[in-house]
Formats: sequence, C-alpha cells, structure tokens
Amino acid sequence: GASAGDTPSDISEPVCLTPGCGKPTWNGQPNEYCSTSCKTSHTPQAWSAPSDSGGTLCARPGCTRPSWNGQPGEYCGKTCKRMVDDGDVPLCSRNGCGKPTWNGKTDEYCSMACRTADGASSQQVFGTQVDPVMFADIQSQFNDKWKASGSPPKIKSIWFVEDPKLMKRYEDYCASIG
Repeated sequence: GASAGDTPSDISEPVCLTPGCGKPTWNGQPNEYCSTSCKTSHTPQAWSAPSDSGGTLCARPGCTRPSWNGQPGEYCGKTCKRMVDDGDVPLCSRNGCGKPTWNGKTDEYCSMACRTADGASSQQVFGTQVDPVMFADIQSQFNDKWKASGSPPKIKSIWFVEDPKLMKRYEDYCASIG
C-alpha cells in the first residue's frame, strides 16, 4: 500500500485505455479511462499506433497522443479536433496538462489524478458541507478568536465553496510576501 510519503509518481497505478494517454484511470481501477473525454474519443478499431518509422502525433498543439490514423495533420480523436475547431473547450486546471476537463466546465480537472497531483482536495466537493473534522477545526478557530462580548454564535453548518481564480491570487500574494 501507499505510505504518507508517497507521491503519485511513486505509485504504480492502472493507466487509461486510450492509446498514448498514459494517465492513471479516474477511479484507480484497471480497464478504465482517465476521463470522459478519453472514453468518448477512444474508438479502439480506429486507433493506429505510431510506427517507429512514421507515426505522427495529434495535430492539436500540446497533445502528445498519436493521430488516430498515424497520418500527419490528423487529430487523436474528436475532442482534440473540436478543441481546435471551436477554441472554447475548457482545459484542465493543472498547469501543463492541456487535456479537456472531465465535465466540460471551466476551473475543473481532466481526471482525479490531475486534481490530486495539483494538490486539490479529493475530500471536498464544491457546494457540499465540509467533513466533521474540518467543521470541528473551523469551529474551534472561530470560537478561539471570538473577541466580542458574550459567547460566539453557534455555527450550524459550513460549506465548501472556493473560487480557483481567487485562490490563485491569494497564493500568488502569499508567495510574494514570503
């Protein structure tokens, strides 16, 4: 099993079925895909592995998968073609990934592997209540810092809500002041 010091690259995980992808599967199980975009763009009989002598990569800049038919100027699948044609497909929030988000929404990841590698919490989901441990921690901080007269108000619930753009600004600010 994994120990606390392991990083995603230290652990051998099952990889996406899409040829050339190489990312871990979305659920850590074998014979799965890393994201819905890989699953929908993968048509096994249409894939052609690049040969040592003449295989070419997908025509979309940043994609490292082989073209679906091994020919230059072709895409690895429908998702990459649509990304180039439309120019509006949201990309994974992890720097350097370049794959479409799993759900087609902005400020998301392409897979749980990218979310975890980027340091995003896999325990909290936007718009849900925080877990009991986090609730107790936040409640304790609130009560300890209460300075007004009387006792602090009772906290009924705490929700996980985070704006990635604001978090990035905050992290950049913290980095700038040390």
